[in-house]
Amino acid sequence: MSESVPSNHPTEDLQFVEAALFIGAEPTTAVSLDLGADVFRAIIAKLNERYELQQRPYRVEDDGSGWRMRLLPEYADWVRERMGPDRSVKLGRLALEVLASVAYRQPISRAGIEALTSADAGGALRRLIRMRLVESSTAGDEPVFRTTQRFLDVFHLESPADLPTIER
Repeated sequence: MSESVPSNHPTEDLQFVEAALFIGAEPTTAVSLDLGADVFRAIIAKLNERYELQQRPYRVEDDGSGWRMRLLPEYADWVRERMGPDRSVKLGRLALEVLASVAYRQPISRAGIEALTSADAGGALRRLIRMRLVESSTAGDEPVFRTTQRFLDVFHLESPADLPTIER
């Protein structure tokens, strides 16, 4: 791929980046596309400029883990009202309990989750990680679990602070 992005016409790099963003399987980064950071940022700016000029209902935004195409808020609410909730996430009781434990107590260890759910959380955690709703990192000697950006997207939250309050 080239190292510069001409401003007057689409380039192969611009089309490849747009294609990667369009499929949206994983957040797109300069590294994932083997582009320099400056070139990648220029391509993102060019795409967003084009989308704005064409009055498209989406932009390319950084979600903290990479870049994704996102609907503008005024369109996202409209689509959500008509399309309903994301039905691609189906969870059983234990998986929901584990997910809730992680969401409300993050970062939390497996032992902490199992103390809350009174069950072996291993299988549910593996499934939640495969579904990209939960991720693990190491804190001290044991892994801890947190929710992901996908969790926030699926449940239409801006941050974990937007979770409903639990009455005790």
